[in-house]
Amino acid sequence: MVDTNSSLRDLPPGIAALLGVVVGFALNLIGEVLRDVLRERSLRRRLASALLSEVSAIRDRYWEVFGEYISKWQLGQPLDKIGDVARNQNFFTVYDGNTDKLGMFKRDDVQIIVQAYTLAKAHLESLRQASDAFDKYSAQIVQLASAAHPGASQLSTQLSNLTLIMGRQLKDESERLLKVTDEAIRILAAYSGRKK
Repeated sequence: MVDTNSSLRDLPPGIAALLGVVVGFALNLIGEVLRDVLRERSLRRRLASALLSEVSAIRDRYWEVFGEYISKWQLGQPLDKIGDVARNQNFFTVYDGNTDKLGMFKRDDVQIIVQAYTLAKAHLESLRQASDAFDKYSAQIVQLASAAHPGASQLSTQLSNLTLIMGRQLKDESERLLKVTDEAIRILAAYSGRKK
């Protein structure tokens, strides 16, 4: 067995000092890397937690206001719940303010998260367009009907046809949105350490 203490004591002072510097540098470097890894893990967990809170709140509110309704909608039924769609784009403030940090997640997970938010924004735009179209047609029908114009009946038929087309589109978009959003919630919950 080799006595390492006596081996180190036998080294010339210059080499022992150099060895001390190298060991100190290596330990410092390992410490820095470890701190960076822990800092990044903490940032990733906090970002995931914030995104999870946002996307869960948006999904829950969407289901309450429109998602459950459109999931039960049947072809031929009126689209009663289109009405006034929120015009505010600030639903996605956490996501919009942190897209530069999405690289902290695995590539495949980023794709699902981005897809969920993109589908949500696109669906919101579809709801706005549907609402605007219904408002426009309804106003024209009322105006023509009040003047006893025969075009009111024709516009009413067009509105019924539009309801069928838009209803099917909105229902398909909603199903896809909810599926991808639920997957994004599962992914973000895993990163944040929360169970979902």
